[in-house]
Amino acid sequence: MDKSKAYQVSLTLALVALGLERKNHYGHLSSVVIHPEIFYSDLLEQNVKGLSLGKGIMHLSWSDFEHGWEHNDDRYNLGLHEAAHMLLICKYTHINSSYDGWTKVARQFIANQSINPIEKVMFRPYAITNLDEFWACCVEQFFEMPEMFSIKHPLIYQLTKSKLGH
Repeated sequence: MDKSKAYQVSLTLALVALGLERKNHYGHLSSVVIHPEIFYSDLLEQNVKGLSLGKGIMHLSWSDFEHGWEHNDDRYNLGLHEAAHMLLICKYTHINSSYDGWTKVARQFIANQSINPIEKVMFRPYAITNLDEFWACCVEQFFEMPEMFSIKHPLIYQLTKSKLGH
């Protein structure tokens, strides 16, 4: 990976971890693999734009990574999304706990959207796939559209903000 790409990925990871207290937020991250475009994942058996694996490996489509920073109105930023996943993989941030307020609210939101899908402005349909994807999409919105996020979903915004240490 050339230095320019390494800096851009590093800055994205740092941005997501900026408010967090403990250092070494991505301690389990061992490598970042840059693909020029969308790539095929043998694990998922489909083409993907990005993928963060439990082995600490992050895969990014570079064209989609750049698109995320060039277009902040499309609700998608691959770098932020995969950085959010990596926080989970590195066990810095936890979700899926019955004691976690974010998880309770997120589960309810996902369940409501599965029954009555009315929210299409803030979150793309992929967000309600599961808690991990909802977390990653919330992180994207926190940085890309904070004002709209805080107005449309103030509780989810505040809980996401708190989890990110802001």
